[in-house]
Amino acid sequence: MPKAAVFWLGQIQSLPPPFLICGFFDFCQLRNRRDAAFD
Repeated sequence: MPKAAVFWLGQIQSLPPPFLICGFFDFCQLRNRRDAAFD
């Protein structure tokens, strides 16, 4: 797993739920965008 993902997952406990949900979707969108760039 990328170190950035490990770090992000480590921040979950310090974030309120609404921000966590938005952050999760943003994280997935960034990951998908990165993967698409390599296609």
